[in-house]
Amino acid sequence: MPTSRVIAFADGIAEQRFSSGFDIAEVQTAFNALETAMWRRVLATAEPADLPESIGLLSTVFGVAKDELACRYVSLASRRDIPTLDLSAQ
Repeated sequence: MPTSRVIAFADGIAEQRFSSGFDIAEVQTAFNALETAMWRRVLATAEPADLPESIGLLSTVFGVAKDELACRYVSLASRRDIPTLDLSAQ
């Protein structure tokens, strides 16, 4: 999946979940669960010689997706008053 499709996917998830009222922590937890499942699958099925490339690809895809997800969600939240993002709270 090209990087632009990963970014578009993460943006779509962020927008859907934000507009549905999900907290960013819930969305990140779901991405983390998916990543964990993918790691288990890759480690269980990949040939040893293919592991370095598989690990690199998986790390890159999830790194890009999680970063974009967080950036898009925060961008959307900055347009509204969201209590969970109140950094000035004491």
